[in-house]
Amino acid sequence: MLRRLAGRGPRPNDAIVVDGHVIPYRSLVEELPAMVYVDAAQDGFANVYVSPFSEQLTGYSPDEWRNDPLMFRKVLHPDDRDMLELEESSEGVQHEYRLITRDGREVWVRDTYVVVRGDDGKPHFVQGVMQDITDRKRAEEQARSSERLFRDILEEVHLLAVIIDTDGRVVFCNDYMLALLGWKREDLLGRRLSETIIAPDLRAAGRAEFLEAMRTGEITRHGDVRVVTRDGEERIVSYNSTLMIAEDGTPSGMTVIAEDVTERRHAEERVQYMASYDQLTRLPNRALFADWLEMALGCAADQSRVVGVQFVSLDEFRLINSSLGHAAGDALIGLFADRLREAATGAELVARQGGDEFLVLLADVDEETGEDSTHAVAADVAQMAEALTGRLRALLSKPFRWEGHDIYLSATVGTALYPQDADDGDGMIKQATVDCYRMREAGKGFNPGREARAPARELELTAALHRAIDRSEFALHYQPVVHLATGDPTGVEALLRWTSKELGPVSPADFVPLAERTGLIEPITEWVVGEVCRQSKRWRERGMEVEIAFNFPTSMWGAREVGRLLEMLRRNGMRPGDLLLEVTETTAMSEQAETEKVSEMLREAGLPLAIDDFGTGYSSLSRLKALPASMLKVDRTFVRDVPGDADSAAMVTTIIQLARLLGLQPVAEGIETEAQRRFLLENGCQIGQGFLFSPAVAPGDVERIWARRGDLAA
Repeated sequence: MLRRLAGRGPRPNDAIVVDGHVIPYRSLVEELPAMVYVDAAQDGFANVYVSPFSEQLTGYSPDEWRNDPLMFRKVLHPDDRDMLELEESSEGVQHEYRLITRDGREVWVRDTYVVVRGDDGKPHFVQGVMQDITDRKRAEEQARSSERLFRDILEEVHLLAVIIDTDGRVVFCNDYMLALLGWKREDLLGRRLSETIIAPDLRAAGRAEFLEAMRTGEITRHGDVRVVTRDGEERIVSYNSTLMIAEDGTPSGMTVIAEDVTERRHAEERVQYMASYDQLTRLPNRALFADWLEMALGCAADQSRVVGVQFVSLDEFRLINSSLGHAAGDALIGLFADRLREAATGAELVARQGGDEFLVLLADVDEETGEDSTHAVAADVAQMAEALTGRLRALLSKPFRWEGHDIYLSATVGTALYPQDADDGDGMIKQATVDCYRMREAGKGFNPGREARAPARELELTAALHRAIDRSEFALHYQPVVHLATGDPTGVEALLRWTSKELGPVSPADFVPLAERTGLIEPITEWVVGEVCRQSKRWRERGMEVEIAFNFPTSMWGAREVGRLLEMLRRNGMRPGDLLLEVTETTAMSEQAETEKVSEMLREAGLPLAIDDFGTGYSSLSRLKALPASMLKVDRTFVRDVPGDADSAAMVTTIIQLARLLGLQPVAEGIETEAQRRFLLENGCQIGQGFLFSPAVAPGDVERIWARRGDLAA
């Protein structure tokens, strides 16, 4: 290295002569906005020429530079003294350093020089140019300060910052990004962003989108994307992207600023879930069901399809909360929801309406479905609804377990079809609800005056009733129906008896209404019909022609149920005169359209019908006349007080006369005294039953009674 020293030297000529020609370079040099200098190497690199710009740059004139051997040392910034070392190179050399001006200002210069050597290889002089670069240096420092400031801001606000090149490789990432994603900077730099932190199922699409952005210069500026940490945890970030553009106008990469919004998005999802789903059962709530129903109705209207809505209501669920508490109630609601899901095969949606009420959507919301869809025919959708009800009933035949208890639940299901029953969503739900409660009220009509029972006792009795069906604990006893004049039996009425292994004998007044409310009356009735058929066959085989009457439950008074009854009778070879179907007056006067269907079915089958408990309900004479009934039974509550009570006597007399006017056989129930028998005979009632003649007895006792006909007359 050469030590650059200040010293004296000769002034250069004002012109340069080459081959006798004068070249006026001096005036050009001295007009340059830069300090041009020449140092003679032979004289310790003394300043032999300094251009006039030195005074503008440093405050010192060219003469002061030439006359002061230590001028360069004087003006050089103390922290840049290493600039005194000159590189021994004949090539151009460039340094940047600071000078201190006469007035104490600090200026930055770019010093570009070359060492000129002679033929002997020794340095002859140094010539160079100093340019003022203070403004550029200040701009660079400001840029660096701004960069530091922005980086500090990014770290403080916890934002991910990353820069990627045109191949998608990471060239910069901030500390927060590394901390959040669990990477070390040296491991992440140089990797493709789309193949490293983007969720695996998004990587191919993300890579293709990035390359397209690099090609076209069009990007998705804002959005959410799932990323994964190095440990495999998935996070959600909300990003803003900006293309970096090169001087030629082409993309040179991309900057991405992103915020970790995982918890916020999860919270938003939870809020949205809570707005659309029931927290207890995890089923959609009514609001979401209504949205789906409207969508289904729109599809149905466009393609002439049928939509079904079912309203499912648990029966007597208040007993659970009253006896076991609300914790048990909530648990059982959740368990019931699981079984309803299982039963709802083929349904579009199962939802919780609220409390112990649920909704089922039988529809097809696929707009591409054609005319061959199952939902194109109303009968098909009605069959789906019936099948769902049957599956639910079968699933509910198994108990739920709660803290050692066997708990049985039952439910009533109502159905509405579009467009037959309603033409909008609210109307569909309303009609399905009405249908549900209509069916429930029909079931409860069996004994509307029942006394309230303790909830725990009701649950115990329900569980025992389920077990009774499985264990075949029921039996049929038969009460003779006799000619009042002779006492000879004309037939029998089958009466259901239950002796529980745990509870002992249970009164029909207790368990029959319960069976109606819980839906267990249907399997019990099927057992009764089967047993009546078997008993009728046994008696016929013994030569006994016995007409057996049996009560048909109110809740089963419908075309579907009666159709199954008639099919059972046909399979068992029953003749029309072998059996007599008894229904209560309230049942017979129930929904007119359904009663008309049932009446026609009974009329075609030739199965006789008796109206039971007449006088305790409300009858329309025109509808009563239209029924295929052959017998009118006078309720025991009227017979009990005759002949002593004038009102009862008048009521009984009126019913007998009404029956005869309608061409029906009057039959009195509950005859216990000789006075009652005589009164009934005197007023035209020829047939009756009661303890005066015989209680309900076992089948063997009926055979003995039949054997001694004629001995029962008074």
